[in-house]
Amino acid sequence: MNPTYWVVRPNPDHTDRMEEFLKDDLIAVGWPHLPALNEITQDQLLGKLQAGSPNLSRRTLKMQQNMIVRFSSQMKTGDLVIVPYGKSIYFARIKSDYFFSRAHIKDGYPHQRKVEWLLNKKGYPRLSLDTTLRGALRPQLALYSLEDYGPSLEKLLVSLESDQSDPHVELKERSAAVINKELVSTARQALLETLRSDDPAVRLRAVQIILEHYQDPLGHKLKTGS
Repeated sequence: MNPTYWVVRPNPDHTDRMEEFLKDDLIAVGWPHLPALNEITQDQLLGKLQAGSPNLSRRTLKMQQNMIVRFSSQMKTGDLVIVPYGKSIYFARIKSDYFFSRAHIKDGYPHQRKVEWLLNKKGYPRLSLDTTLRGALRPQLALYSLEDYGPSLEKLLVSLESDQSDPHVELKERSAAVINKELVSTARQALLETLRSDDPAVRLRAVQIILEHYQDPLGHKLKTGS
């Protein structure tokens, strides 16, 4: 069965729980006044939502009901979850069915699922996403489907996991940066030496190189002619 793709917000019952999500390898939704969701019918669920928030419109209550049903019964093991948090997004795979944690009723997030956090529990910058996917993460709903973006998300995740699979990648990049810095420094020293040459032709060539490649602080190249 192909995985489904979801967004889950890390603020059940209007409280930031990202630290707990990462530490305890879980995701959760709020509505702590509701009993175990797998022990009540959808009609009972809607009735309890209405009793807990009598001033909400039926449309809003139905939307909440749909999100809760998705979390408790439609999400499946292996589905990919995106958790937006600040300027980053986090990736996880669902590892369990829905379960009700009585120990977290007072904390506001008893409705839970176990997950495996990907990319070593590190976030990915939102600004690095393409504009279409960034736009798809704007709705502030507690939970919704990203099924239309599945191929893009899997492609991105494969790319990120591939980068992390080589523990020497960061070291290589750092080493390359050091080498490049040393080369630039050496080239500058060599250029200064040519400016001190006794050969006028060599000095002239050094001046031409500087004029061709030097940029002022505003990024404009120096002009060598009128």
